[in-house]
Amino acid sequence: MGPCSATEKHSPQSAATGRPGFVCRAASLVPPHTRWGCTWLVGFRLRRTLVACGALARKGLEHLIRKHLVGAGHHRVTLTATLVVIVGAASLLGGCGKPSAASKASSLIQDGVTAGREGNSAAALADYQAAVTADPLSAIAYYDLGVAYGERDDVDQARTSFQKALLINPRYKSALFDLAVLDTPTEPTTAETLYRQLDDLYPNSPNALFNLGLLLDHLGNKAGGAAAIAKAVALEPSLASRLPKPAKPTKPASPTTSTTKAP
Repeated sequence: MGPCSATEKHSPQSAATGRPGFVCRAASLVPPHTRWGCTWLVGFRLRRTLVACGALARKGLEHLIRKHLVGAGHHRVTLTATLVVIVGAASLLGGCGKPSAASKASSLIQDGVTAGREGNSAAALADYQAAVTADPLSAIAYYDLGVAYGERDDVDQARTSFQKALLINPRYKSALFDLAVLDTPTEPTTAETLYRQLDDLYPNSPNALFNLGLLLDHLGNKAGGAAAIAKAVALEPSLASRLPKPAKPTKPASPTTSTTKAP
């Protein structure tokens, strides 16, 4: 006979009480009053432990206690159920007090932002490097690391960081935009692809459209460039001030007047 399950359909008679209830063979070796005393003690100690933990652990453990220690109005608990609660408690409380990788990375990112605002770019870079080490799945940490590298003119490291951020979150708007800006001077076709991807994911983004228009114009697509720029300026009129001013036509030089009289 295996462990009892709360989902079993049958309801055997308890030898001790004659009332229906789920009782495992191992539990039947323990007197009912002793089983209930152990149940109360386990529940009391687990509840006391919860005081030091967060709401999530508290809610999950309360659920386990209600589910396994209080059964259908019968003050009866199986040893298996007690073990389930203890294992569940260990699982929920094992990480209590230990910061998660994400929270540690978030704290380091905030330290990096603070250091950057104070002008300490070296400390900011170190904080972002520590953040990606703490949580290698943090797209924000990789993006901020890329920005820090970009501010130090380390283009290759900045590009790599933006690319890693996009591997984690392919829809990361800021990483797509900054990578496109970074690639424009050396890899214009890649930059065009990134700007078009931005326009697909986030239609009517004026800055992306404006940069795309300038890039298309540079690549020789005058009509496409003019259309993108016009749409960007319609969405954000202040962008018109960033348009390159047309060169003023040079005045043709007048013929040199000789002051020497003809003989």
